[in-house]
Amino acid sequence: MARFKNQSFMLIIVAVMISLGVMGCNQYISGAKVRLQEDPPNYDAAILTLNEGLEYAPKDPEMHGLLAYCYVQSKRYKEAGKSYASAIEYSPTQKDSLQKAWDGAWEDLYAMSGISLKKSVTGPKDSSMAYLQKAEEQINDAIDLSPNKADNFIRKGLLYRYMGKTKESEALFAKAISIDPNNADAYFQVGRAAMESQNWDEGIKNITKATQIKKDNDQWFYWLGVAYLQKRDYPQAQKAFIAAGALKADEKNTWFNLAQAYYFEGSDVKSAMAALDKVIALDSKDVEAYSLLGMVALHNTIGDFDKAIEAYTKALELNPESQEYKNYLEYAKKQKEATQVPAKPKKKKR
Repeated sequence: MARFKNQSFMLIIVAVMISLGVMGCNQYISGAKVRLQEDPPNYDAAILTLNEGLEYAPKDPEMHGLLAYCYVQSKRYKEAGKSYASAIEYSPTQKDSLQKAWDGAWEDLYAMSGISLKKSVTGPKDSSMAYLQKAEEQINDAIDLSPNKADNFIRKGLLYRYMGKTKESEALFAKAISIDPNNADAYFQVGRAAMESQNWDEGIKNITKATQIKKDNDQWFYWLGVAYLQKRDYPQAQKAFIAAGALKADEKNTWFNLAQAYYFEGSDVKSAMAALDKVIALDSKDVEAYSLLGMVALHNTIGDFDKAIEAYTKALELNPESQEYKNYLEYAKKQKEATQVPAKPKKKKR
């Protein structure tokens, strides 16, 4: 199996070992290093030697640090995490460097799980479950290595949601929040899970919490808008989509949904037309945008029949088979003709 190696992590751990070696080098460390210089490195022998040394010097930070490195290389991540924790505890001067090395090893595993998760979505459908299972193995390794990182449980919860394990995913998101009560992504994921169960109030509560903690993620405001739209709370949906659009102006679905919120709310339909103009500027072949634009133009507060005719004509160019678009186009033309019929002169009273 291919192994994802973080070169910066390798350099860090080597630097730490050299620095610590000044104050704690002994026959066990020397013996372990000899084993590591073999081709291929004999990690099991080095681990055995270092554990023997720790029986005599249980607080030696260099041995704990080198042992952590050996455990990572031999994929014994739970033991690696414990060794890193001990190395940091017993090292008076190298805590930051050791923590950086530990985080680097964790980041490798976390990144690999993300790659597998992405492949489960973008790859062939018949391979999706295999990639999800691979991602689960990798995130379990990350949890073993660093069990106190909330991101581990968010990702595993997301994996379980994709696998259809709803209750298990909810428990993992709750675990992430218990580790880090201010983790915005955890609240967002809880909210998205609630939305998938059509629990709009729970979705709104949690995604709102996420946006209060961190205000720079357009997707969180977007999905908050979707939840409000589903609940038919159109003014709140408008606010959320406007916030999403301010953060990322080139996401056409934000403007499309904002247009829907204005259209269905009904008091500011002109703003729906402006939002749809943005959609079409981003994607001139978005047939749904032309269809909605036609409806907006036909609204009794607008009555722009030329705009409606133009919109449905374009929609039909993109989807010539749509009877719905044909009917609306005919309706728009008839409405325009009706406005152009000259008024009959009133007869004078005798």
